[in-house]
Amino acid sequence: MKETKTYQNEGIIHYGSGGEINRRQITNYYPNKLYTIYDEFDAGYFYKLMKEGVYQEIEEGIVLHIKAFIEGLLNYQAYEICNACWYKHSEERNDYRNGYRKRYLLTNYGQITLNVPRLREQSVGKGIIERYRQRSKFIDRTISEMYFKGVSVRDMKKAISKMFGKD
Repeated sequence: MKETKTYQNEGIIHYGSGGEINRRQITNYYPNKLYTIYDEFDAGYFYKLMKEGVYQEIEEGIVLHIKAFIEGLLNYQAYEICNACWYKHSEERNDYRNGYRKRYLLTNYGQITLNVPRLREQSVGKGIIERYRQRSKFIDRTISEMYFKGVSVRDMKKAISKMFGKD
């Protein structure tokens, strides 16, 4: 049984089980659009998907969940800045959505392509993704550790290309 309550008279917050995934969802419904922020993760459901062959590698599933989590945060931040849902006209609206832009983030699980919401007058992503950041801090630390341990640049290139599947 799902307990529901409204959020500022727009959208719905669901608590409890979401089908086979046990998580709390903050979900806003719009025409053909849906975004969700997950704050729990059901390992049993993920294991079931791996057994069925949905995810070939654990890293592939982790990348998809990282992508969904970050995009959910960005969409929610855009909603908070606009102070209104998609296609909703109100006097309290502060800004308007203006599509998405691509942003690439290199993590220790591989490269993630993020769809960052665009607004007409303000920017989204402050506090979630640092400006101009293209790699996670883990990658930067790994590269600097390799350098300080005396690994040659040529060997570092080989190791990094093997880690991230780039030639």
